[in-house]
Amino acid sequence: MKTIVLVLIAFCIIAAPTHSLTEEFTVDSSKSLLSVLVQKAGVASYLAHNHLVYAYKFDTTLNYDHRDQNQTTFSTKIKTNNLYADYQPLSEKWYPTFKKLGILSEKFTKLSDSDRKKVRINMQSSSQLDSKNHSHISAKVVEIKNKETKIGEVTFTKMVKLSLTIKGKTITKEIPGNMILKDNVLSVKVLGKYKFSEFGITPYSALLGAIRNKDDFHLYVSLHAKGNSKK
Repeated sequence: MKTIVLVLIAFCIIAAPTHSLTEEFTVDSSKSLLSVLVQKAGVASYLAHNHLVYAYKFDTTLNYDHRDQNQTTFSTKIKTNNLYADYQPLSEKWYPTFKKLGILSEKFTKLSDSDRKKVRINMQSSSQLDSKNHSHISAKVVEIKNKETKIGEVTFTKMVKLSLTIKGKTITKEIPGNMILKDNVLSVKVLGKYKFSEFGITPYSALLGAIRNKDDFHLYVSLHAKGNSKK
C-alpha cells in the first residue's frame, strides 16, 4: 500500500503543469542603455571632453532561466551607424550612475549640435569604428556565474563572460554584472573595462597628443526587460 501511494505521488508531480523554465524577455530600449564611456586625456585635456557613446537602436535576444538565472542567455547586434554621442539629456541622466561607480568624476560637457556631428563623423571614420567596412557591433553572453565584486559604491553579484565584437575583432572576457527579477521585470547591468587598441581602434588625438582620448574605455549596459509569458 505504501508503495502504491508513493507511485501516485510521483505521478502527480510529473503530471502537474509547470511554467516553462526559460522565458523570452523583451528589452525596452526607451528604458535601457547600451553605451561606451570615453574619457579625455593629454596635457591639454581641459580643452577636451568626456563622451557618452550610445546605441540609438539595437536588436536583442534575452531568454531568462527561472530555475537557474545563471543559465540566462543574451545577445545583441547594433548597426554601427546607429551609434551616437553626447546627447545631453542622456548624459545628465546617467552621470550620477557613472559617478557612483567611480568611473567618472566630472559632469559631461554640453556640446553644440555641430560639435556632436563632428564627434560622430570622427567616430565612424576608418581609423576608429570604420562603419563603411564594419557595419555591425555585436555582443553575446557566454557564461554567468556567482561572484561578488565591488566597483565604487556598487556591489555586483555576478561575473559575466562576454564576447564583444567591434571592427571585426572579438574580445571575450569576464566582467561584473547584476541581474534582478521583480514583478516579471528583469533588470540587467554590466560594466566592463576595455582598450580601444584591443579592437584595432586608434583613439582620437589632436595637437600632437595634447588633446586626446584615453585608450581605456568602459562598456556599460543597463537593460530593462519584461517577460512575455501570460500569467
